[in-house]
Amino acid sequence: MLGEMYLSNNRFSGPLSSLCATQSPNLRSADISKNLLSGELPNCWMQFQELQGIVILRLRDNNFSGELPSLENCTRLSIVDLGNNNLSGKIPTWIGQSLPKLVILRLRSNEFSGIIPLSLCTLAAIHVLDLSHNNISGGLPHCFNNISQSANNHHIHYPSFTNVLVNSELMWKGIEREFGKNLAGMRSIDMSSNCLMGEIPQSIANMTELKSLNLSRNYLTGKLPENFGNMKMLESLDLSRNQISGKIPTSLASLNFLSVLDLSHNNLSGRIPSGTQLQGFNASAYMGNLGLCGPPLTPNCPPDGATQADDNKNMIMMVS
Repeated sequence: MLGEMYLSNNRFSGPLSSLCATQSPNLRSADISKNLLSGELPNCWMQFQELQGIVILRLRDNNFSGELPSLENCTRLSIVDLGNNNLSGKIPTWIGQSLPKLVILRLRSNEFSGIIPLSLCTLAAIHVLDLSHNNISGGLPHCFNNISQSANNHHIHYPSFTNVLVNSELMWKGIEREFGKNLAGMRSIDMSSNCLMGEIPQSIANMTELKSLNLSRNYLTGKLPENFGNMKMLESLDLSRNQISGKIPTSLASLNFLSVLDLSHNNLSGRIPSGTQLQGFNASAYMGNLGLCGPPLTPNCPPDGATQADDNKNMIMMVS
């Protein structure tokens, strides 16, 4: 009986019917990514009991459209990668309610809209949550801190599949890289390039096991949480191209593992915390914040409280 379906990296086209036609009680993994398949995803997972034992589902990099059919009976799913398609509609609430073993959820680069369902906060085993490059709106759920804490208490168990099916291509520090079974230490949330609004909730800093957070290219406002320094394991933080204001919290300087930082193109102001590793980043990490001053952006801060924007205006007046 068919246990694995690996048809990726081909030029198959047309609608997808193979999963519905393949009624194998042993089917545990289906990878049909990187093809030219199109049309709506078949609503067969609810119809055939034989497919409800599937663990890995990869349909990324195709041209699938329409809403996501129900997978709520596929309770053993650990990896769902539907990125880089044209799927639309709201993110279904059943993802959080019915898929307790989900480790990777990758819906990036689609046309999903609506708000982030609160049920995603109940994904107790999740390690990688990628909803980037969609049309998702609303605010960031305050319950997201539950995700990282829960995942820390769950061990990842994969069936004895071949490595080619377990390996996952994930965005890490702005670069797509391949990860194998060593996802135990991976914690990543990417919600960049959406239409998210409102403030970053203070509770997000309670995600102490998170290693990568990308909320760039949204419409987030308000100040950065003062307790950002609680995220001791954070290695990559990208909040660029929002409308965040206020000062950079000094607690960010306590993130000893932070190697990627981008706060550019916001409304941040004041002095970049001095005498810390924050001054060791390239100036591009802070550019586009006219109220910021101090190394590495400027040599010094004006003693009278004037901002970088004021200095720029004075320079223009002198030149004219």
